[in-house]
Amino acid sequence: MDWLKNIEIVIFDLDGTLYQDGTFYKRYLELLFEDNDHSASLSVFLDDMASMLEGRHGSGIGDWYHPDSDT
Repeated sequence: MDWLKNIEIVIFDLDGTLYQDGTFYKRYLELLFEDNDHSASLSVFLDDMASMLEGRHGSGIGDWYHPDSDT
């Protein structure tokens, strides 16, 4: 699975059609970040996602950020 290291972005289509329990994102993030360079930050990602879903975060679902252009 050497091709995995070439992935730069992952987009989840989480519109809620199949996932109504409110915690579906946890398993996706666990799978995405386990056993890689970012695994130590999993709890931060989970906390940020919970904040977004509860409306307490500066960003929201559907927002995006492009660091090269700061947009």
